[in-house]
Amino acid sequence: MIASQALITGAFSVTKQAIQLGYLPRLRIAHTSVRETGQIYVPFVNWGLFVGIVHRGRRSSARAASWPRPTASR
Repeated sequence: MIASQALITGAFSVTKQAIQLGYLPRLRIAHTSVRETGQIYVPFVNWGLFVGIVHRGRRSSARAASWPRPTASR
């Protein structure tokens, strides 16, 4: 759980820095807190993470389905 939160936070932070440095085109960034300046949300990154997770999940489930099944010993 902690690692997934770190991945999400890092993805948003790196994206914001890449935009500021000019490595990425300007994307819509929503500031989710008036008091905390680091609290951001980038919809494009959120969807990218979602697509990556779905793709990874499908690959894992396809690989699991092809595993050899144990045979019953008689």
